[in-house]
Amino acid sequence: MEGDLTGQIRGLLETFQQAETQAKEVLETARAQGLSFGLDYNHLDADIAYLLGRLRYMERIAQRHRATRRDET
Repeated sequence: MEGDLTGQIRGLLETFQQAETQAKEVLETARAQGLSFGLDYNHLDADIAYLLGRLRYMERIAQRHRATRRDET
């Protein structure tokens, strides 16, 4: 089950990495057109990067947990 959890987190990481790339493209296009979404939305890529950091942390914890459980058996 833990292995599956690590895989799920890794899949989510990949999805958010794609979203980060797309957010950067959207924001570049908006800037090129002189459009601002306001401070809360102009840094969507940074918000996604923050979530990626949290997911990487969760992945490390899940990996450690799996290793610890494996060592116990």
